[in-house]
Parts: sequence; C-alpha cells; structure tokens
Amino acid sequence: MAFSYSCAVSTNQFSWNSKYLFTLIIVVLYVGFSHSTDDKTDVSASLESGVDDGSDNSDISSTEQLTKPLVEISVKLKRLEDDSFIEELTFEKLYEQGVRAYDDQLWYSCANKIEKAIKDYRIYKHALSDCRLNCSRGIQTSKLSNLSSNIEDFKTFAKFLKDADCFSRCTDESVSTRPRLTERLENAFEKRTPYQYLQFCYFKLDRLD
Repeated sequence: MAFSYSCAVSTNQFSWNSKYLFTLIIVVLYVGFSHSTDDKTDVSASLESGVDDGSDNSDISSTEQLTKPLVEISVKLKRLEDDSFIEELTFEKLYEQGVRAYDDQLWYSCANKIEKAIKDYRIYKHALSDCRLNCSRGIQTSKLSNLSSNIEDFKTFAKFLKDADCFSRCTDESVSTRPRLTERLENAFEKRTPYQYLQFCYFKLDRLD
C-alpha cells in the first residue's frame, strides 16, 4: 500500500512538474517573441526618424558622400542629352575608333565602328551628289545667277563660278556641322581601306565563334 501511494505521489509530482515545465517554456517563448518584436519596432522607428539608437552613422554618411557626386553627374549628362549638346559621331571619328579597336584586337568593336563609319560616309557622299545634281538642274540656285557675259569664253567661266557658289552653299546647309574632311582620310575611303579593316575584323570574329 505504501509503495502504491509512493508511486501515485511520484506520478502526480511528475505530472505537475511537466505541466510547470511546459508552462515555463511557453512563458519564455512569449517573452522572447515580445522582446524581438519590440526590437524590430524600435529599429524601424529609428530608421524612419533617422536615429540609430546611438549607433554610428558614418557608413551612411560616407555612402551619401560617394553617391551624391554620381547623381549630380548623371543629372548633368541627362540635361546635356536633352539639350542635344552631345556631339554626334561622324565617319571621321568612327573610323578612328575602329582603327584603334583593330590595333587593340577588339574585333567586335572594330567591326561595329567601321561598319558605322562606312554607312555614314555613304550618307555624306550622297549629300554631296545631291548638291551637284540640284545645282546642275537649277533646283539649288546661286546668288551669282545674274552673272553673265556676251563673250563666249567668259560665259563658260561665269557658269563655273555659279555652279561652284551653288555647290558651296548647298554643302554648307547639308554637311556644315561635320568636321572638315582631311585629305588623308578621304584617300583612305577612296582606296577602300575601311573595307579591308572590316574584312579582317569579320575574319577574326568567325575564328572566335
């Protein structure tokens, strides 16, 4: 009987201890969760108010100091682009960049720049041809149109002057924004040197692929 009572007491104590331990675990978890939530709330409030509970804000300040000049530069570049101040690349500069890429063995850049240079050079030559054609057909007039002579030799000279003046005025209107074409560069295009560069760059790209 005593043994049975002792077992009953032990069982009751174990049951009570288990309940107490379970309750204690629940309380500890609840308190821990409450503190964690409060800490997150405090951090969020600190971030919103710009205060980091006494922590050092030097990292944030350093980041702002580094990003501020970059933002200012980006804004200035955007304004320049909007105002059309960025110089358009013409075949002169494109060809120069393509040759430089060729020397540096940058085959993709070489092919891209040379292709654009050839295309722009064709546009340039087409504009000159249009000026000559328009002047010869009288579509584009010269301010020397009243220039005339009864002498046959001077008639030919007068026509030459009028055509030259017409062509000069036409090109001033169509290609005046381009840099002056150098003789060396003109000879390079007339000899089709850019096509030789382009062919070699294509060859290198095929080998790379």
